Amino acid sequence: MSGGSMETNLLFVYGTLMKEHREDWQRRVGAHFVGRGRIIGKLYDLGGFPGAVISSDHRSHIRGEVYRLDDVNLAFEILDEYEEFKPSNPARSLFVRKRIPVRMEDGKSKEAWVYVYNRRVKGSNLIHSGDYRQRASATR
Repeated sequence: MSGGSMETNLLFVYGTLMKEHREDWQRRVGAHFVGRGRIIGKLYDLGGFPGAVISSDHRSHIRGEVYRLDDVNLAFEILDEYEEFKPSNPARSLFVRKRIPVRMEDGKSKEAWVYVYNRRVKGSNLIHSGDYRQRASATR
């Protein structure tokens, strides 16, 4: 699949970049809320933030929000630093940026960028609901 027909200016967020957590980035990068959705994967509590691990287990979902980015290059310049992603050295990055399908609340599927955790999760707690908001409010 080449990028021509797919929307690549969409970003799926599932943790500290969601509404009610940290909203300054949305103004800084020109991000506009599109809707809520979910991806296939498992969500882990890594202390002060969660980490998504893509999985082939279609029963496990991570819930989050989708944003349309005005300027993808500017957005990634800012967000790559925040997520500790080094495009020149992905193996040493805390998170890596990948394009994956997101199932929106209306049932439609969209392709979006997501920052996926790039370390071992051994010893980290699985967030069974796949919803960081539920986890975050339960630990406050």
